[in-house]
Parts: sequence; C-alpha cells; structure tokens
Amino acid sequence: MGFLCAWMRQVVASKIGFLEGTVTVYVHRDQNTE
Repeated sequence: MGFLCAWMRQVVASKIGFLEGTVTVYVHRDQNTE
C-alpha cells in the first residue's frame, strides 16, 4: 500500500510539473509576442 501511495504521488508530481512547464512556456511566448 505504501508503494502505491508513493507511485501515485510520483504520477501527480510529474503531471503538476508538466502543467507548470506548459504554463511557463505559454507565458514566455505571450511575453515575447508583446
């Protein structure tokens, strides 16, 4: 059970990291357009 919790936490962390990266790229692109 502990392994499953750790795995889920890793998946959530990777998804959050991916979303943060996507938002960062979008914001940088928006700033470069101005």
